[in-house]
Amino acid sequence: MPADDRWLFYQTALTGPARREWVAQWPAGPLGAWVDWGAAYGALSVEVAQQRGGAVYAVDWSRARLAAAARWAERVPHRGIVLWTAADVMTYRPPEPVGGMSARFLLQHLPDPAGALAHWANVLDEGGCLMVEDVDDGWTVEHPEPPAAWNTLVLALQQLQKSRGGDRQIGRRLPQLLNEAGFVLEATEVAVQGAWVSSEAFTLSRQLERFRLEGEREALLEGGHLTAAQWEDGVAARAAASGPVFMTAGTLRIRAQKPAPTSARRAD
Repeated sequence: MPADDRWLFYQTALTGPARREWVAQWPAGPLGAWVDWGAAYGALSVEVAQQRGGAVYAVDWSRARLAAAARWAERVPHRGIVLWTAADVMTYRPPEPVGGMSARFLLQHLPDPAGALAHWANVLDEGGCLMVEDVDDGWTVEHPEPPAAWNTLVLALQQLQKSRGGDRQIGRRLPQLLNEAGFVLEATEVAVQGAWVSSEAFTLSRQLERFRLEGEREALLEGGHLTAAQWEDGVAARAAASGPVFMTAGTLRIRAQKPAPTSARRAD
């Protein structure tokens, strides 16, 4: 996979157990097709197919990601059919009725999440469900705190995402955004995971951070979010940090429904 995309693969692997636990609670099916928006490397799409059966449209803008996902999915038995679909999540409409949708860690990257949700509500059948999860950095804690030089890199990455229209604190906004798009919130969960981990166990998480920053290094420097010296200082400081760490990370998970319209009253 491209070097600047390795962080996404690592994120998929690291969050796998929590993701599968959540998917196991989703409505059974199939009741119409399912759309997995922002499918990336396809793990969630395949797990939905395993859970529900039926057709699952795995929608992502990247043909390269979807091609890799399709190759890996051949090794995993699933009773549904995953249809790898290169398309824009803001405009795509499947060729058949849609009874369910999912979007995980996608809305934080979109310049117009409200527009995306309005489109999805239009595509979804009445009574259909949308399962959405996204981050909120307000629930991220690490103690002892990371080196200040490393935090400079992390804050720069947040600023870069914001400059592209993204929001690393979108979790707290999701209920309002869904409500304004016409969805009814059926279940809301703050999923905060905390652990006291050794420096060895923390290695994979640190690799995820490093890969994500390395993938955006040129954009961070060219956009003036960091200097080359700040980059080198931050990487060196993180590499030198040692010892066990208490850390938490949090997301917001919501199950929402598109309500059926109420029958109009008959005029007397």
